[in-house]
Amino acid sequence: MQSGELCKDDIDRFIANIDKNNMSCWLWTGPKTTAGRGGLSVKGKYQYANQISWVVAGKGIPIGRIEVTCQTSRCIHPDVSIRTTSKIRGLRMWTLRAR
Repeated sequence: MQSGELCKDDIDRFIANIDKNNMSCWLWTGPKTTAGRGGLSVKGKYQYANQISWVVAGKGIPIGRIEVTCQTSRCIHPDVSIRTTSKIRGLRMWTLRAR
């Protein structure tokens, strides 16, 4: 997703689906995939909410996957998100299960 792809209406729809009452998490309240990942259709293509959050926060174009590190499944806060790859995510999940 390119940052220029988001128009004001897209950003307004995105913000309307965030619950910011929790200080550390921004909880996604909008539509989700069958796998539980939140997102919106932007110019006819489904975009994940955490990727939109990354772009709206001015962190650039997400390359790879954006993963939230706070362990709250609905959180899309860009300040607790990292860029990751499938390999890194697999290692991280294995480490969390081993605890």
